[in-house]
Amino acid sequence: MKRFIFLIILFCFSQVVAQKPNVTLDELKNKSSDIVLAKTISLNCFKKNNRTYTDIVIEVLDGIKGSLKAKDFVTMTYFGGTINGITTSVLDNNNPSFKVAEESVVFLNNKNDKTSPRIIYFVQNGASGKFNILVDKKSGAKMVIRDNFSVPLTVSRNLGNKLFENNQPILLTDFTSLLQN
Repeated sequence: MKRFIFLIILFCFSQVVAQKPNVTLDELKNKSSDIVLAKTISLNCFKKNNRTYTDIVIEVLDGIKGSLKAKDFVTMTYFGGTINGITTSVLDNNNPSFKVAEESVVFLNNKNDKTSPRIIYFVQNGASGKFNILVDKKSGAKMVIRDNFSVPLTVSRNLGNKLFENNQPILLTDFTSLLQN
């Protein structure tokens, strides 16, 4: 009986710890070194030290914030991937998902690796920092939709305006204007 109660407490604790705090669009903007419109060029899974990783290469179509500009390429490396039909993933995976040829708005941050001359980029706040771009079939307009829509996104803590409730897309032009304010 004690073991059963311990497992329930452990499960409940893990659910509380696993929940990510809701991030606002303003916080994403402020914490990101770069915000870009990008297209996924390639996904390359590989093994290193008996672990599976995926290199994700994106091409910058337009820079919204930061030093990255059109025709720049960014490579990000994440744990997990599929090799020979076997998929390895991280438990409590908050990594963004990428598909080749997909366009997206990506909130990036970088860290300088002192042992390497290259700048290492990652998606700010994991899956919450990537937004997919879709084309509306009727109008042909580009629309933005969240990659991870499990929690509504608010514009700021003060305004409280909710975006992407119920996973409703918004126009790309409207979204990028929010980023430039």
